Amino acid sequence: KEALSIPESTMLDLELPNTGKSGFTTITWSSDSPSVISDDGKVTRPEKDTDVKLTATITAGTENDTKTFTVRSEAFCRAAYLERRIYI
Repeated sequence: KEALSIPESTMLDLELPNTGKSGFTTITWSSDSPSVISDDGKVTRPEKDTDVKLTATITAGTENDTKTFTVRSEAFCRAAYLERRIYI
């Protein structure tokens, strides 16, 4: 559980692990805002910065534990996106 970590903020899809580093545990994820960050880590950038709670359920045999993370999904700025596209 302590070894499990994910970024604190993102603008891109997250790679959420589905097995523990030991290989003996499985991890499933749930999001309190799946329209912003889905249970599989897909990010849909909101119009303003949004904090999302992602909960990992860690299973080893018949034992379960959870760990909750708060991840900030950074806002989509259309003007900055268009400006970047013009100059790239």
